Amino acid sequence: MLLSASLELFAEKGFHSTTMDDIARGAGVSKGLAYNYFTSKTEILSKILEDRFSQIQLALKDKEGCSEPLDRLEEIIVRRLTHLKENPLFYRLYYALFLNRPTEKILQKLIAKTAAVSGELTKEMDHLFSQLGANNSEMEAVCFFSELQGVAIEFAISPKTFPLDDIQKTLIEKYRRLYGNNKTRDK
Repeated sequence: MLLSASLELFAEKGFHSTTMDDIARGAGVSKGLAYNYFTSKTEILSKILEDRFSQIQLALKDKEGCSEPLDRLEEIIVRRLTHLKENPLFYRLYYALFLNRPTEKILQKLIAKTAAVSGELTKEMDHLFSQLGANNSEMEAVCFFSELQGVAIEFAISPKTFPLDDIQKTLIEKYRRLYGNNKTRDK
């Protein structure tokens, strides 16, 4: 209850404009009860980000049974955009935090963690694009994640009108067209 109310308030009002009073009121609890669970709104934000970031990592992790690289790429697109569609408030908050250059140490640590995990995922995607026969698999991986980030930012800005399903279909078709005729290689 506290986390969902906090997420909604942080996404709509902004982290710095939201108070613990707002959070308690939004969750329908007393301020004292809110403080029994969390010592500060920064701690609440940290918990929200850690939970959602773990979900994103799980969504992008390699799953058994998807052995073909092109099928794996499609699976990543579908999972990432499905997570985006299911969590519009989180993404609105997430990108607002990154764009506002947070000063709180806890947020800086989470941003560093995000960068580290993104680096790991980029390496995995580099390998995947290499299997697909990309000329520069590392750059293809960076471009792929940049493309998904751009989609996520646009969706965070206008979740009700952004054509996410059409974008998903277009991305899948694009990568199938680019790599569908390539013979995959093991590296």
